[in-house]
Amino acid sequence: LIVELKMAAAIEEQLNALEGDQERNVKELAALQMRILNATLMLNDYELEQSASNKLNHESLSVKELLDTLPSPSQDAKSDRRDKYKFTSRTPAMLHEQNLESFAKRLDQLRITEHSRPRFSHAVDESSELAVRQPMTRNRQSRDRPVTKASVPLTKGHGWLEGGRIIPDQPEKLELYMELKEKLESKDNALIKAAITEIRKSLSVEQNPPNSEAIQAGLVPLLAEFLHHEDHVIVFEACWALTNIASGTSEHTQTVIEAGVVPVFIQLLSHESQDVFEQSVWALGNIAGDGPAPRDMLLSQGIMQHLIEVMNQRHERLRISALRNAVWLVSNLVRGKNPRPAWHHMQTAIPIMVQMLTNGDVEIMTDACWSLSYISDGPNDHIQAVVEHGCVARLVELLMHASSSVATPALRTLGNIVTGDDRQTQVVLNAGFLAVCGNLLQHPKTSIRKEACWALSNITAGNREQIQAVIDAGLMPGLIALTNNELPVRKEAIWAVSNLTSGGSEAQIQHILGLGVIRALAQATPAFNEDARMLKVLLECFSSILQHETCQEGAVAQMEETGLLDQIEALQQHPNHEIYEHSVNILSEYFDAEDD
Repeated sequence: LIVELKMAAAIEEQLNALEGDQERNVKELAALQMRILNATLMLNDYELEQSASNKLNHESLSVKELLDTLPSPSQDAKSDRRDKYKFTSRTPAMLHEQNLESFAKRLDQLRITEHSRPRFSHAVDESSELAVRQPMTRNRQSRDRPVTKASVPLTKGHGWLEGGRIIPDQPEKLELYMELKEKLESKDNALIKAAITEIRKSLSVEQNPPNSEAIQAGLVPLLAEFLHHEDHVIVFEACWALTNIASGTSEHTQTVIEAGVVPVFIQLLSHESQDVFEQSVWALGNIAGDGPAPRDMLLSQGIMQHLIEVMNQRHERLRISALRNAVWLVSNLVRGKNPRPAWHHMQTAIPIMVQMLTNGDVEIMTDACWSLSYISDGPNDHIQAVVEHGCVARLVELLMHASSSVATPALRTLGNIVTGDDRQTQVVLNAGFLAVCGNLLQHPKTSIRKEACWALSNITAGNREQIQAVIDAGLMPGLIALTNNELPVRKEAIWAVSNLTSGGSEAQIQHILGLGVIRALAQATPAFNEDARMLKVLLECFSSILQHETCQEGAVAQMEETGLLDQIEALQQHPNHEIYEHSVNILSEYFDAEDD
């Protein structure tokens, strides 16, 4: 987004200098309009403030001016007790020019659009708090080697958006499709099979697949008709072609849906041919991955019940690729928060996803873990439904899997469970979670260290027995050290320490004082001078320590020795009134401070 806007700003400057050159003016203006179109689509995709999109479309607004008013994610509030940690978009805040580069990097890593639907890595974003897994669709290139395809704004190679219609820009493909269409309308099965296979092959390219041309040629309704054909090879080829069209832009996906193929694809899940079954699953996965509306449309037509029945009946006979696709489809059907899928659909998927945790295949276990993470990311009754299926011990085992693509969603699911009540948290502790946390806190991947700290922060927000379990597992030295790790990790580690000081006993707080927690927090605090939320967390942590009489003397001495007292005094000048009040209260209550 930032790249597009910067390019537009540069072109805008050139336009201002070319007033007398009409020909170049026209060319530069056309380039500027395309940059603005791309940026507008991106703004809409990232679900940013609608007013920003409106400003961008307003012809009198300078692109450079827009850069100064572009909204960016701000910090999300997290409760210091049992509140859920939200992985959703934040309230928009003003973005200053010096933050453009980091914001551009942040948006590039998030990819939280409804229109961009490639199959990204399952690893959680390593640098952003907005860690979410992407809606996923797949374009199929060959039967044995599926490839991924990122959907991008409508630019050259994907058709032009004009008056609400997709205008193809590969005329040679359109001409070819018109010729093949005539063969599809013949009664000769051999001719039909050859033509439909050629169409499928042409749509299976990785770069710039001619989806718009296929739609313009009127192939989608014809391909939909062939889903009823008696020859399973023709059914398979038609299914494959429609799968790839549905993996394009949202307009492409909608065209496939409007051809009435969804009920047919659902019926084809019972087809005797594994090829047809797998390709139907793939097509439905691409439709479900397009966003909440198509996902809910599929669920309303009974896809979940039918799919689970077929998987229960046939999963031992299905080849591995077909089972992978089926589990992936389930993960797309249970994901999403705005809105969430209906609970009864999500609940239906739990038993088969728990069963898939022991499959042994990395892709299957990865998608099963992600499915359970989506299902458990909700109120306590959702968490309980997952816990009652006896999967917690297996999820703990998967934390040590050699592939981080498995360990990451397993950790996310367990992290969701410990946001529940103390009883649900205890199930995770009883399964040996703390015994493997030491390795997770030292994991080379930032995202896993961060998620481990997040999970521990919700355990230290529990009862004192659970806090003591964290201490007894020897995890506090590692957590305290991580308060000065990378920023995303640092925040979660500070939350874990703060929650301990809030609910822990005097003996437990004395323990972390002996581990040098004051020195570590003194080093960490300056990094949050511009982060009011985290400063409040730190000040509440200091207050919680000082309110215990047996801890006061040692804590005060350490605060003076490490310079933390000077930092608290400086925070009296902070523009945020709550931070000012926190710092004044600490100084007046526990130190010999005088009012100026």
